[in-house]
Amino acid sequence: FRDGYNATIMAYGQTGSGKTFTMGSEAHGSSEEIDIANDDGDDGANVHIGLIPRFMADVFASLEEQKRRAASEAAAAAAAAAAPTLFL
Repeated sequence: FRDGYNATIMAYGQTGSGKTFTMGSEAHGSSEEIDIANDDGDDGANVHIGLIPRFMADVFASLEEQKRRAASEAAAAAAAAAAPTLFL
């Protein structure tokens, strides 16, 4: 998604087969519950979160990680620029 690729998710099937449930209509929980559901553990926490809320939580987590990484790299670059240079 962030690399410039587009994606479409389609749900096709018989009436009453659970398309809306799978895509996310049952996601009435908080973002903390979505984070727990994205955890790779086997605790089975909040199994009723659909694909779309899981995807959006992952997108925002990825953006936050990118922001943290950029801030860390900027701080390291500033520290390197502020370090005294010895000329022999």
